[in-house]
Amino acid sequence: MMTREHIEHMIATNDKWLERGILAIWKFQTRNEKVWVTTHEYNGVGFNGPDGHFLTSLGNILNKGYHLSDKQKFVARKRMKKYCGQLLKIANEKTIEDIYREEAKKADAWLIKQFEEGKVRYA
Repeated sequence: MMTREHIEHMIATNDKWLERGILAIWKFQTRNEKVWVTTHEYNGVGFNGPDGHFLTSLGNILNKGYHLSDKQKFVARKRMKKYCGQLLKIANEKTIEDIYREEAKKADAWLIKQFEEGKVRYA
């Protein structure tokens, strides 16, 4: 079975793994996010807000069959490290729907906790 550490190592040292990793996460971006090259749906999968523009643009480039420049690879390697958990789920053959369900449960649990602690109120 694949481990997060193995994925991190391969992303850091292997260009093909880096590019495939970007494309794997890019596939979780919504169609609008791919077109607008941004992240605006915070659903727990895909690229986060700060990385959305850059990594989505790289995904768009890779999806057209091009490869990354050395400078793009350098920056992408730093940013992709935080997505190794998602890549591990993908490698272990979880479906997009499974990952969405897991992230929704986490978000629900967090919201319930915030409500119980009085940090969130219904309007």
